[in-house]
Order: sequence, then structure tokens, then C-alpha cells
Amino acid sequence: MSDEVEIEDEWDFYQCQVNEKPASILINLRYMFVDPRDENDHVHHALLIMKEPGPQGVGTQAEMERLSPIDDAVFDRAEKAGAEPVGRVRGEGFWRLSVYGPKDLPLAAWIAELAGPDVEVQIDHDPDFNYVNDLLLPDAERHQWIMDRRVCDQLLKHEDDPTLPRLVNHFVDYEGDAPADLIEAIKKLGFDVNDSGSSLECTKLHDTQVDTVHEVAMSLVELADQYDAAYDGWGAPVTKSTAGVN
Repeated sequence: MSDEVEIEDEWDFYQCQVNEKPASILINLRYMFVDPRDENDHVHHALLIMKEPGPQGVGTQAEMERLSPIDDAVFDRAEKAGAEPVGRVRGEGFWRLSVYGPKDLPLAAWIAELAGPDVEVQIDHDPDFNYVNDLLLPDAERHQWIMDRRVCDQLLKHEDDPTLPRLVNHFVDYEGDAPADLIEAIKKLGFDVNDSGSSLECTKLHDTQVDTVHEVAMSLVELADQYDAAYDGWGAPVTKSTAGVN
């Protein structure tokens, strides 16, 4: 029996800048932990031109509805052929799909069938998987943004009003003795701190809009890094708007 743990696909997206322009990257986060298989040593790109790039160049909702089915169809065919879809970049008016596979992967034929012949296809030999590791995968700050947005989305599903301030609990884990200097530094940021013996519960009043939460979270991430501790996420009660309620 093999002791290897199978790492599941984990698709998500994050906002960023590419070439100093707004972009959105869809990425299979499993590649944070594993590389594509050795035999899939070429990265294949399909570059679709958006009809409606929108003011930021990342596409309108109508463009999402037009091109997402092409994403799904291409990635499905790639997986059935033994290739590995890694992600998609939207920005500067382009929609770029990327798949790792052998050199002879018929991506061009699939794209011509699904999107027409006027789509640029590129193939690069990439045995070190630099494209997925260096460009597509989020850095630590953007990965934290993904985690923060996920919690915000869960709150919204329960009819949370993210504009309403409430007490939010953030957690910082540590090993060994309680880091007194870290506790003091966190308190200076306006948090109440409760020490459980291996984790600090840091409580502060703020709203749960993703930009707000992410700014607060990153302030704790940076402090934790300075004291060999680790930020471990946040949680908050659902807070519903009372507007219109008699």
C-alpha cells in the first residue's frame, strides 16, 4: 500500500495585477502542494480575446457567461486526455487558459472546435513548472485574501450584513511560552487578547467586508511572523440588518 495522500482539486480565484493591470486568476490550489506529473512537461495556453473587456479589462458578467463554458469544456477534455488544467488569467482584455500536458496535446483542435479558429495557442516546454509556480499560484498575502473572502462568503450565505461592525475573533497560534511582547503589540492595535495556552484569541470591533477583514488579518499576520507565531484565521457572528423591520 502507498502512504501517499491524494491531494484533491481545489479551484478558487483571487484578484491581483498582471503587467501592472487589474487581473483575476482562477487557480487549482492543489498545485501549491504538488507539481504536475513529469510527463506533462509542456504548458499549453489558449488566448481568447474578450468581446466585452469592461472598464478594468477583466471582462463583464456577460463575458463570463460566454467564455466560462469554453473553460469547462477545454479543462474537461484535458483531464480525460491525462493532462492537467492549472488555471486561467483574465486581464487586459484577454482570457488565457493554461493546461500542462505532453507536447502533442491537441489543445489547438479543441479550441478551434469550441471557440473558432481565430484563437492564439502557445506551447512552452516547462519541465520545472515555472508558469504555474511563479505566475499562477498566489503569494502568501493573496492566499490569505482567498481565505478571508471564503469566510465572508459563508457569512453572506446566512444573510449577514457585512457593513455592520461586530466583535470579530482572530486567532494567532504559538509554541512554547506565551509571547508577551506579541500580546502587547496586538493590544496596541486595539484588540482584546485572551491567551488559551497555545493560541491567542484577538477580539476587535469591525465590519466583515472583505477589504476590512483582510487589512486586519494582514496586520496580525505580519506581527505573528515577527514573533515566530502563526495567524490561524478568524470568525464572527452573523449580523443581520434590522432596516425595514418594525
